[in-house]
Formats: sequence, C-alpha cells, structure tokens
Amino acid sequence: GVLGRRLQAVFAYQLAASRGDPHAQLALAFRHTHAYAVEIDEEATLYYLKCAASSAHEHKHRTGESLSIDLNWLRNTDRRKLGWGQKGEDDSVITYIIMRARAGDVDAMMQVAQFYLYGLRGMPTNPEKALFWASAAAAAGSAAGDVLVGNMLVRGQGTAVNYTAAAHHFARAAQRNETEALNGLAYLHMNGLGVERNVTAALHMFEHAAALGNPSAMFNAASMYRGGSGTARDLDKAWFYFEELTLRGQFDALFHTGVMYATGEGRGRNVAAAAQRLRSPAQFGPWCRASRRGFDAYLGYDLNAAVLYYSHAAEMGYDVGLANAAFLLEHPHVASAWEGGAERAFEYEVMLAAAGHKDAHLAIADALFYARGTGVPPDARAAAHHYQM
Repeated sequence: GVLGRRLQAVFAYQLAASRGDPHAQLALAFRHTHAYAVEIDEEATLYYLKCAASSAHEHKHRTGESLSIDLNWLRNTDRRKLGWGQKGEDDSVITYIIMRARAGDVDAMMQVAQFYLYGLRGMPTNPEKALFWASAAAAAGSAAGDVLVGNMLVRGQGTAVNYTAAAHHFARAAQRNETEALNGLAYLHMNGLGVERNVTAALHMFEHAAALGNPSAMFNAASMYRGGSGTARDLDKAWFYFEELTLRGQFDALFHTGVMYATGEGRGRNVAAAAQRLRSPAQFGPWCRASRRGFDAYLGYDLNAAVLYYSHAAEMGYDVGLANAAFLLEHPHVASAWEGGAERAFEYEVMLAAAGHKDAHLAIADALFYARGTGVPPDARAAAHHYQM
C-alpha cells in the first residue's frame, strides 16, 4: 500500500544518503521535519541538512558556480504569459536584450553576461560568453563590468585564472567607488594573489567596504575575525557581521552560522537555529535544477516529465516543487497516470499550508469538501475551516 511504498522510499533514501547523496540527504531532512513516513527528529534533520549544505558549499567554492532556484509558480498564472522571457536564446525578449547589447547598451551587456554566467531565463550556462559580454561592458566604462571580469579571472571562469589582471580590473572599478571591487582587492591582498600579501591592509579594506554596506566584505571581515587572521580572534565581531548577512539571506553566512550553532562555536549549541540556517544553503546545490527542468518540461507540454521533475524537487523539500507537483497532480488526466497521484497532491498541499502558503488552504478545502480521490473522507467542517484561512 501507500505506507509500504513510503517506507521503501525512506529505506532507499537512507542507503543513498549514507553514500553521500545530497538529494537523499535533503529528502530525509524534509521527512524528519514533517513526520513524512518517519518520526520528527531535530537531530536527524540537522545532520542531513549539514551534509547537504556542506556539499552545496563545496560545489560553490570549487566551481565558482552561483545557482538559482527557479521560482515559476504554475498556479493562478496565465500559461500564455508564463514562458515570456524564459526560453533562452530562442526567446524574443532575450533576443531583444542581446540586440541592445550588440548596439552598445552597457546595461544590456551586463544582463546578457549574467544570463550566460548563471544560466538564467532558460539560457545555457556559458562562462566564455559571459566573460565576453562582461569585458565589453568594462571596456565601455562599467564598474560593475570590471568587478564581474575580476571575479571571473579570480575563479577561472571562461578563462584561465589571472590574479594580476583581476587586480587591474578591481583597482579600476575601486576608483569609481565600487565597493565590490574594494572587496576583491582586499581578497587578493589577504592571500597575496597578484599583489603583495598584506592581511592588515586587507582587513582595513574589508571593513571599509563593509561599512559602506557591501555584503561580501562583511563576510570576509567576519571570517578574519573568526579565524584571527590579521587581527586578534574576536567571535563577537564575527557574529556581528554574520548576523547582518543572515538577515539578507547570504549563502556563506547562513552556512557558517549554521555550522557554528551546530557545534556551539561562540554561542551555545542550538539545534533548531542551526537547522534553520542550514536549510537554505542546503537547497542551493546542483540538485536545485530539478525545478527548472520541471518548468521547461511544462513549457514543452510534457506534463508527465514536469510531474517527475517537480515531484523530485518536492521530495527534497522545495516549496515550488511541492506547489507545482500538487497543481499538476490535481488535474484528473495527469493524476490518472500516477499511482496515488491525487493522494500525493493532497499531502503536498498540507505541507505547503503548514509552511504558510495560503493558496494551499483553498486546494485542501476543495479536496475535503468534494473528496477528490485523496483517500480522505468528505469533511465539510474541516473544509470550511480551510476556506476561511
């Protein structure tokens, strides 16, 4: 039955998680959070989130790749407009932006560079093309272009690593009061890359840029205080910068403060706070592409593939995966192709409602009132409660 299949899934996830699979680790963290075929277990949740977040952190800093979660919500959206500006190089909106870039529009150049660097709007990831357009923007006088080129040269994205050239781009942008460039120069001085190593000067530059509101500089200053590099170790100052960044949702700050709460570094151990901090970075690994693949399948009218990808995202706890998988499985002609499809849709809506998504209450109310094959008997009183939410 359904319970047996869930338990089989848990066993499979546990086996894969023990072998280091972050997809399975996220799925188990999600289950232990929501008592989904397993008991609620805060320690297990934290363990699996920490494993997945560590994999995402390692991937980000090894590859320099910045990933984004596709947040195209299918419910209550005009399907005719849903793919507008989302079909990559074949999209008329993207084609127009590229045309503007070729005509010398610096803002358009930067847009195209970011499309190619991050694989946005359905564009293929292409660091070489990203570097081409960022370099064109820099040559046209864009400080942001110089910063992007400098960062790509440091990471070796689209070209070989070249710290000396990166320092040149950062210095040029810093002359135009670009705080991200000041942060880049400080990073090079901290590590002696392409410039003379000077950790004291690096900390001064980080703090100067941090005072001007630069999040990267805040993180680097926090890291220096945490490790006692170029200054005495000061966990209070490290936490001060980290906390400011967590309010902004910064990936590395969330990861490091999550680990610090998990181990009790600088503050007492706090399992709930650690899990809360680590949940977001755990979702920003390559596995987050499942939601984009679901969206592309939906745009291509391959609804079964869309259900497969969105269900995979849902199993890992992505709200957009839960919402879009439920939306698709609530359609009878789609649900009929999936064993227990309607029941799964109802479970996903319940989880979304618990996470604060108001639209889910309406779907739950309809399912309870009309008993739409969810395996749950009709309940007008409970339906009325959800209709009022």
